[in-house]
Amino acid sequence: LIGSITNPIPIAAVTTIPPGSVTSAYYRYDGSYVSADTIQPGLGYWAKLNAFGSIIFSSNPGTQHLPRGIARDRSGLSYLTFMDADGRHQTLYLGGQSTLPSIELYEAPPVPPLGAFDIRFSTQRYAERIQSGQKQDFEISSQSLRFPLVLQWHFTSEISGVELEAGSKRFRLAGDGTLTLSQASSSRFVLHYDGIESHIPTEFSLDQNYPNPFNPATLITYSVPVTQHVKIVVFDILGREISTLVDNIESPGTRSVEFDATSLPSGLYFYRIVSAQYSATRAMILGK
Repeated sequence: LIGSITNPIPIAAVTTIPPGSVTSAYYRYDGSYVSADTIQPGLGYWAKLNAFGSIIFSSNPGTQHLPRGIARDRSGLSYLTFMDADGRHQTLYLGGQSTLPSIELYEAPPVPPLGAFDIRFSTQRYAERIQSGQKQDFEISSQSLRFPLVLQWHFTSEISGVELEAGSKRFRLAGDGTLTLSQASSSRFVLHYDGIESHIPTEFSLDQNYPNPFNPATLITYSVPVTQHVKIVVFDILGREISTLVDNIESPGTRSVEFDATSLPSGLYFYRIVSAQYSATRAMILGK
């Protein structure tokens, strides 16, 4: 643990003897662990060292190579962010060898005391490296989550075929999307990667929503092979438009969108995708 007494110290101005002793990002705790770019006075920061030595604060940036904050080091990575009902959040990352060469940068600080929010991979890291062509399961440990839990993700073209196991349910995560978990049978989460290399879809598709029946939210996955305007609309059994989920120019890829029916009564609903070259409709059941 380190800290500054009087002045903010940029991470770039923190040096070590011997050089390169710090192998992780610098973290502070603010409802969850957050990587820092600056050491602020009066706060404590955690960093991992690989040798005995000294940490030196300077008013001028040092010349040695230092780990960068995770927020500036995630270019090209896929990520999944968890945010609970209190607004506490943590982001986990996936990448290949080319996008995640220094996985030690994502080693997590010690688990906080019981009652404090925390999410990390069971390997005690905030990032994991995928191996193309190999199936992999990444278990996620968590504590002190308050539901509903909002999940937001972005998966690059490097990664496809990812499913999230949340308690007794499984959700396919693709492209960009958001999902709300109103409750879970357990706080255990697992990311399943099928090892299949990412590819651009060769045809339009509209998958069956999952879960189905659902209450109150469900996930709709669709694929777009070429760039064009796509619209996805939800209707009730009388044909009345309930909600517009997508109304954008979409680039090629597979994506997921959430439909939240908290304010709607139980019943049969329909969702329809329309583009210049494709249209399809599927039915879903809301059961409360």
